Amino acid sequence: MPKRQYQGRSDVLPFDTATDLQHRIARSFSLVTDWMGALTGQYDLADVLTTIARQTQAANVGLYRLDMPRGRVTPILSHDRLADRNRPLVVTGALARFVLARTTGPLQNGQIWRLSEVRVLPGFAGSDAEREWRERSDNFEVSLILLEASDNRFDLLELSFETAPPRSPELPSSIIATALSDVWRMRTPGVIARIIAQSSRRKSAPHLEGAALLSADNPYALTQAEMRVCSHLSNGLAPKSIAQTLGLSVATVRTHLRNLYSKTGTDGQVSLIALARNGTVDDD
Repeated sequence: MPKRQYQGRSDVLPFDTATDLQHRIARSFSLVTDWMGALTGQYDLADVLTTIARQTQAANVGLYRLDMPRGRVTPILSHDRLADRNRPLVVTGALARFVLARTTGPLQNGQIWRLSEVRVLPGFAGSDAEREWRERSDNFEVSLILLEASDNRFDLLELSFETAPPRSPELPSSIIATALSDVWRMRTPGVIARIIAQSSRRKSAPHLEGAALLSADNPYALTQAEMRVCSHLSNGLAPKSIAQTLGLSVATVRTHLRNLYSKTGTDGQVSLIALARNGTVDDD
């Protein structure tokens, strides 16, 4: 799905006489709206993470998935505000594993754990979480937001701060965290899987950036059927015409397209065609 131009509405002006609180409420509404736009494929999620970092004054924002039984962390996306660029997230999930292992009551989507509060819990001293954050001497605070808990899989948003994060008693951060969590659970199916696939591809094989998708060396490890479908698509044929040309069902062609999206980290026919034609993904 082609993405719309993202404006990053951090400076929302409701009206000329708006109070500081009204400005903050307006920015929060805009942020939640932008978050929904990213999770339905309308905006680039990386741009929205940039807005989150700017509005919260976080130095780093990380979005990741934790498989608790195996302790496996799958980075989704991150933003380093100080570097002013998006980059692959390097995270151990140690803080998340610590708090989740010690939570005995029911978990609540949108729940926030803060490092300053977790430090005083029994067992924190000497834990992996303590060692990880002790080494980051430039860190003042961490806020860990639970976006969704599904069986033993947890989706988390982690924000780290170099200075005391701004807080407002009139607009508690728990309200925004709950809204972000609600929207997260209404996301378009497959959107996060595509982001993870794209990030993994770039991290494990950065040489693929700009590589010719349909070249003889087959840099994306496509099957012959996928190569044929992609070739016809890049030549302007619609899925129905491709099915007729190759003697396949439309459903089979769409299955090949889904596999192509997953392998290439693209999010639809437009970006797949752009990658096939010039080696870059066009989100316009």
